[in-house]
Amino acid sequence: MSDRDTEPEDEVRPLLSWRPRPNVGKQTAGLLLILFACAAHASMFGFIKWSSATFASLEIVVASSLVQATLGLLGCVLKRTNPFGQPGIRRRITFRGLLNTLVMVTLYYALSCMPLGEVTAIIYIYPMTTVVLAALFFNEPFGWFETASSLLCILGIVLITKPYYLFGERSSMYHFGAFCAMLSAILAASADITVRNIPIDFMTLTFFSGLISSAITLPALFAFEEFVVPDGFSSMILLLIGVLVFIQQYMVEQGLRLAPAGPAALICLDDIIFSFVIGFAIFREHPDTLSIAGASIIAVMISAMGMKKWRSSERSITHHESQA
Repeated sequence: MSDRDTEPEDEVRPLLSWRPRPNVGKQTAGLLLILFACAAHASMFGFIKWSSATFASLEIVVASSLVQATLGLLGCVLKRTNPFGQPGIRRRITFRGLLNTLVMVTLYYALSCMPLGEVTAIIYIYPMTTVVLAALFFNEPFGWFETASSLLCILGIVLITKPYYLFGERSSMYHFGAFCAMLSAILAASADITVRNIPIDFMTLTFFSGLISSAITLPALFAFEEFVVPDGFSSMILLLIGVLVFIQQYMVEQGLRLAPAGPAALICLDDIIFSFVIGFAIFREHPDTLSIAGASIIAVMISAMGMKKWRSSERSITHHESQA
């Protein structure tokens, strides 16, 4: 075969490996959505903590769940989407709803008895927990880097919580709250793993989760806690909590579609900063050096894991395109 015969193939190859330039405007919008979601999330945590002085954490969960179910159903009606999802996936989203209920119960309790920033830092082990579960159930890679990051995250939790047998400083209620915060992160990762790779509309998932959570926590509230009738102002705060949960989840869902994964992982960690600022400014919480060090370790490790996953994904895409 002559050189002339091979020229067309050589000319076509660059076209096959061509990648469109990223839309900077959409990426910026995605990062801004995630930043606003972090602010909404930290604000929502602040309102939960403020409300816990008046209401049992279970009552706050009930109010939030009812708002979630209502907004999710409204969204399904506007989008003309089946609020109960497709028949083949209902068992999995039901199980996801049960896990999400436990996430809210444990998280809201932790917020009632722990400093705001410390709770937020602890629940940010959620991405690390997701990586561990994905390795166990989906055989995704889990090498030395993931192992080291996980161990350092555990060290960060130890520095934040200061176990009694090591430091002897914190109350039993605080340590139970820390346990609930860690359990919340594990349950949240489990809930996401449950519906991984299943196309589910956001509104359907919101409605279903809110419905199941309401059905479970409302009877539990009257059975195990004292129901407090909210006044007008408190009712608005409880409503606002549910609205902020919905807005935060929607902005994250939309932001992650637009923004590159690596920078998005870094932006998400602003949530920890916002929470420490709100805790200091409003609740007069003064984190010590160990708590700040522990939160910083978790933030750095989660950021590093997110950046590594993003770069691996980019290299994989480039490799496949070069083979085309």
